[in-house]
Amino acid sequence: MIIQSETIQEPVIRAAAPWLEASKTVLFDIETTGLSPRRSHLYLIGAIGCIHGSWTLRQWFAQKPSEESELLRSFDAFLAETGAETLIHYNGDTFDLPYLRSKYDFYGMPCTSDVPGSNDIYRSLRPFRSILGLSSMKQKDCERRVGIDREDQMTGAALIAVYRNYLRAASPADLQLLLLHNHDDLLGLAEILPLLSLRRLFDGSFRAGRPRLLQADGGAVSGTSPADTDANDRTQTLIAEIPLRLNQPLPVSLQLSSDLYALHGGKDAYQACLSIKCIQGTLLHFFSDYRNYYYLPDEDQAIHKSVAAFVDRSHRIRATASTCYQKTSGLFLPQPAEIITPAFRRFYDDKTHWLLFREDALPAEEQLHAYVLSLLQTLLQG
Repeated sequence: MIIQSETIQEPVIRAAAPWLEASKTVLFDIETTGLSPRRSHLYLIGAIGCIHGSWTLRQWFAQKPSEESELLRSFDAFLAETGAETLIHYNGDTFDLPYLRSKYDFYGMPCTSDVPGSNDIYRSLRPFRSILGLSSMKQKDCERRVGIDREDQMTGAALIAVYRNYLRAASPADLQLLLLHNHDDLLGLAEILPLLSLRRLFDGSFRAGRPRLLQADGGAVSGTSPADTDANDRTQTLIAEIPLRLNQPLPVSLQLSSDLYALHGGKDAYQACLSIKCIQGTLLHFFSDYRNYYYLPDEDQAIHKSVAAFVDRSHRIRATASTCYQKTSGLFLPQPAEIITPAFRRFYDDKTHWLLFREDALPAEEQLHAYVLSLLQTLLQG
C-alpha cells in the first residue's frame, strides 16, 4: 500500500457550512474498478481532515487488490485521529458509503465510516442545477461553475483501465494519473463547498428588509371577466422590492425570474434583492362559508345573513362560492398561497393569492420572512 500525505490550507467549511464543526469534518472520495462492490475492487481512498490543528490531505493506494482491507483500516484510523463527526462527499450517499459498508461487511470489520453526520453535496446542489446553469451535475461541472479548472482531465471510468495497466506494469506514470484524479477530486470538493450556501438561502437563511415601491408600468391585469369582477375596474401593475440580507455571501451571481417574481444578487455579495410585480386596484376577498352569506347584485358584494335579513328580498340572492366576496382597494402583492391573511384574488379561479400592502402596517417580521421564503421556493421550483 502506498500512502501520500500533504498539508493544505483549511477548506472553507466554516464559511460554507457554519452549522458543521469544521475541525471534526472529513471530506473523502474513493476510486474503484466498478460499481458493484461484489465484482470490483477498492483501490484508492482519499480524505481531507484536521489533525492536531493542521489540515491534511491523505491518500491510501492499493498496489494490489489484496490490500483492500489495509485501505479500510487506514481510513478508519484517519477518521479516529480526526475525531470525525461529519463526512462530506459527492454522491456518496448513493455510491461511496454503500460501497464501503459492503466492503467492511465482506472483511468482517466494523464500519466506522458510519459517523453521525453525512453531507452529500450532490444531493444538496441537485435542486439548483438550473439556477447554476449546469449542463450536468458532475463534480467537474460544479467546479467550473466556481471558476476551478483542475489539472486532472480523466474520468473515474477511464481510470479503471489505467489501474489495471498499473497492476500489470507498475508504471509510475499510471500511478501519478490515479493519484492526481483523486487528489483533484478532494480539492475540488473543498472548492465547491461555498455552493452549499445556496441551499441555506432557499431554506430561509436571510433577513428580509422593508418592502419599497419602485415604479409603475401601467396596464390592466388580464384574466378577469364581468362575472368575476366589475368590468370597468382596472388595476395598475407596479414593482416592489424587498432587500435580503444574507448570512453567507452568494457563491455565484443569481438572476432568477418568473412572471411575478425575480431574484438577483452578485457573486460574493451578502445581499440580494427580490422584485415583485404587484398591482394597485380593487381585489376580492372570498369567504369560504358562503352558505351563510347573501350576494347583493346592486352592490356587487356579499354580506352575512344576519345583516342580509334587513335587505329587501328582491335585492339579494343566495351567495355561491364565486359570488361570496367583499371588495377592497389598495396595493396588493402576490403570494403563492395564503401565507399572509386575509388573502385576496382578482377573480374566483385566480391561482395567485394577493395580500394587501400598506406601508403604515407592514407584516410582522416572522410573517414577512415566511412570505419571502415562499417566493424564493416558488422561483426554485421554476
